[in-house]
Amino acid sequence: MYGSPPIPVPGLVLAFNLVDSDGRPAGAAITTDDAILDRYRAARQHLWALATPFENYAVDLHAQQ
Repeated sequence: MYGSPPIPVPGLVLAFNLVDSDGRPAGAAITTDDAILDRYRAARQHLWALATPFENYAVDLHAQQ
């Protein structure tokens, strides 16, 4: 579903999937650091505004037959 991003809630935990230089899984990390959470929120909000709505790029496989 496409719409406005959720309103961030202070004090949340942010989880990361980590990968090595070859793109292989290398573990996970979590943080509650407010500075990191603020940076994540700002980046997500910026990128969300640039996103293409799903219905604009989704392919209707039945229409191509």
